[in-house]
Amino acid sequence: MNHSKTKIAIITTSLGGGGAERSSALLSILLSDLGYDIHVVTVLDDITYDYKGKLLNLGSLKNNNDTLFGRFNRLIVFNKFLKENNFDWIIDNRIRSSTWSELVISRFVFNPNRVIYVVRNFNVGLYFPKIKFIAKRIYKESPYIIAVCDDTKYEIQKEYGYKNVLRIYNPIDKLALLNAANDETKEGNFILSYGRIDDEVKNYSLLIEGYSKSILPKNNIALYIIGDGKDVEKLKHKVKQLALEDKIIFKPKLVNPFGYVKSALFTVLTSRHEGFPRVIIESLALEPSNFSRLYFRTSRNY
Repeated sequence: MNHSKTKIAIITTSLGGGGAERSSALLSILLSDLGYDIHVVTVLDDITYDYKGKLLNLGSLKNNNDTLFGRFNRLIVFNKFLKENNFDWIIDNRIRSSTWSELVISRFVFNPNRVIYVVRNFNVGLYFPKIKFIAKRIYKESPYIIAVCDDTKYEIQKEYGYKNVLRIYNPIDKLALLNAANDETKEGNFILSYGRIDDEVKNYSLLIEGYSKSILPKNNIALYIIGDGKDVEKLKHKVKQLALEDKIIFKPKLVNPFGYVKSALFTVLTSRHEGFPRVIIESLALEPSNFSRLYFRTSRNY
């Protein structure tokens, strides 16, 4: 099927970092392979994941000048880019909690009838302006608001009253995952947690405390934590206090963590809130080598 005349812009925070960014990168590949003319716009200068399409990296402009004038200039560049390309669809994957900037973008930069807004977290306040009466009105002209799980869809409808909400689960490319995992198979007995190291959201403190009280350390089953973020040093200090430095092993963010995922006994997720986390479906798709099981605890079940 040839969709080459249909132009789509995918707007994302970056092409590196977490599951939302990985989803944006994968979406660009899937839509490009279907024949759509894909353009990707990143807010930050973090281009790590594979993607397809033409790239507008606003983050590189941000690096050069992040003053008020620089921000205004990026808005002008972004607006010009959208006007020149006249996209058929814009898929907005960003976090959108800043009321006034989102009001400007939705009303004066985007064509509201051509924008699809994606919400990737049950904490829906991250994706809607903080002033609620504005948030309830700002996206009603959009043809679709996409939630990545049913509970998120119902939460949007309950909190903001939108009727244009659909649920589409996060996609994966299972063959690509298997190929990546087979390139980096890891030895040893360990369990795994991977993602952005933000303890307020991901609740790694609970994971570390739970691991310390389990039978796993006594049975020489390690815990690998893979990722970067603001709380790495705090968590390392917690591990040191528990005298588990030889059992809980931190690894920096990896472009390809899937060898660890496939080799782990199981993957653990302890987030306080999620949408439909990619680590769940990636781990299930890779069928961990020793146990085809996945354990996770969140404030809600998905």
